[in-house]
Amino acid sequence: MHPQESATDFSNIALIWRGALGGVLGAPVFLVAFVLYEKRTTGYVAYGGALQVLALPMFLLFGASAGAAIGGLILLVVTKLGRTRLPAIIRAIIGVSVILVIAGVFQVLKKDRSYLVPLTSSETIAYMLMWVISFGALPGIAAWPRKSKGKMR
Repeated sequence: MHPQESATDFSNIALIWRGALGGVLGAPVFLVAFVLYEKRTTGYVAYGGALQVLALPMFLLFGASAGAAIGGLILLVVTKLGRTRLPAIIRAIIGVSVILVIAGVFQVLKKDRSYLVPLTSSETIAYMLMWVISFGALPGIAAWPRKSKGKMR
């Protein structure tokens, strides 16, 4: 069997599953990073971290959705290129790009929130790093095709 034929069959649908799993694993990573950042900047964690525990199901759902989208995009790229797999750095870049596009869309769609205290530039950078690592790079790296028996990679 040709290596290019394995890229076009849909046995690599596991990319979507693994991307979603990477997003689910990114949710607790994000919330732990958020607690550590909050503790470092303010000196305490509001409500003893209860808000982060209550937010976990929503973040798990977002992580699974974003990870599945990243895995699907990686599957599309692998199929279009006719390759069997992409390097981890390329998959991470694709994942980060998806999260940045989602963040950009939300920024465009948001209503006037002038009543909120604006974030400083260091806070914005820290939050975006937490988002793109937890929900972009991690699912992108996790989305790798399964090994097929008897096929050379």
